[in-house]
Amino acid sequence: MVKEFGDKFNFIFIYTREAHPGEKIPHLASFEQKLEHAKLMTEKYINRTMLVDSLNGDIHHAYGRLPNMTYIVNRYGNVIYKSDWTDPSTIKMVLDHYLDEREMLANKIRATPYYVEWQPMRKNDSEEFMTILLRDAGPKAIKDFIESQKHYQGPVQSNSNIGKATAKKLEKWLEKQDY
Repeated sequence: MVKEFGDKFNFIFIYTREAHPGEKIPHLASFEQKLEHAKLMTEKYINRTMLVDSLNGDIHHAYGRLPNMTYIVNRYGNVIYKSDWTDPSTIKMVLDHYLDEREMLANKIRATPYYVEWQPMRKNDSEEFMTILLRDAGPKAIKDFIESQKHYQGPVQSNSNIGKATAKKLEKWLEKQDY
C-alpha cells in the first residue's frame, strides 16, 4: 500500500498495545519495553512510520479500543474512513475513491458528501495467522486468542455463534502443532 500510494498519502501505524502477548513477546510492563517491541515490529513487519502510544493507551482509548482499527484522515483533520479492522483491499478502494474525489474537485465538478454503511467480508485464514502467532509470540498467545474467540458472537446481523466454532477448530489445529 505504501509503495502504491506513499507519494499521495502519509501512512502511520500507531502501536497501541500488544494484541497477542505470549512467551516470546510478553505483555507490556514498561514504556521502554514497548519501545523495544515497536523497534522489533518495524524491523520485521511494519514498513511505515510508527508512533508509540502511551503505556496506558491514551490514543487507543480515544479512538475505539479495538485491536486493529484503521482511520483515514484528510488533510483538514476530518475522519473520512473508519473501520474496526484493517483490510488492505478495502483501504485501497477508499484511497482510490478519495483520489477520484480530489480530481473531481480540482476539475471544478460539483461533489456532495453522502453517508454509507457497509459491512464487507475479509479473508480470515486462521491457520496462517496462528502459525505466525505461534512462531513470533508463543503458545500462550495462541491459547489466549482461542479463549477470546469463544466469546465472539460474530457480526450483529449474522446472529451466529461463529466464535465457538472457530475456537474449536483452532484448538484442534493447536493439538497438532509441535511447539
